[in-house]
Amino acid sequence: GAGVVHVTLAGLSVSEVEFSNSTVVIVRASFSDASTFVSGGVEVVADTGAETNSFANVSWTYFPRGEILSISPAEGQRGSSVTILGNRLFDDTGVKDVLLAGVSVASIVSVNESEVVVSAPVHAVHSGIVTVLSNSGYFVTSGSNWTFTPLSQIDAVSPQSGQQGTYVNISGRYLTSGAAT
Repeated sequence: GAGVVHVTLAGLSVSEVEFSNSTVVIVRASFSDASTFVSGGVEVVADTGAETNSFANVSWTYFPRGEILSISPAEGQRGSSVTILGNRLFDDTGVKDVLLAGVSVASIVSVNESEVVVSAPVHAVHSGIVTVLSNSGYFVTSGSNWTFTPLSQIDAVSPQSGQQGTYVNISGRYLTSGAAT
């Protein structure tokens, strides 16, 4: 036989067989909408029809689906600090990347079980979902959008000189974009 034609993990067919040979099979786990942990055996079916089952010695567990509960602020631009709160935002392999409206963040500032803080990159005005990607390929997406706002610009400073205590008026465009109001 030439390869593997079907694989199940905990009773669910995988979405894709990435690679297979006589000693290794690499697959992409399917979507599971389980609200609790779901464990079960592993089954591999070769193109010859031969079936291999893990039975009790090896199992696979689907984690409950992760969720993004809030994104704050919901809009911003280059350098905006964005806090993503949720449950099961990533798996035990860690956070590989965060996408704001489909764009990789400038940096991941901090990560814990229920919060990921990132710094927004430079991007043109654009809206889209937020995605937290784990190193394993596991991902969690938001139900709401994050929006890149126009880049801020300082147009004038008045007065242009002074000393301690001088009130300075700074005017421009989008100076508080993404700031909490």
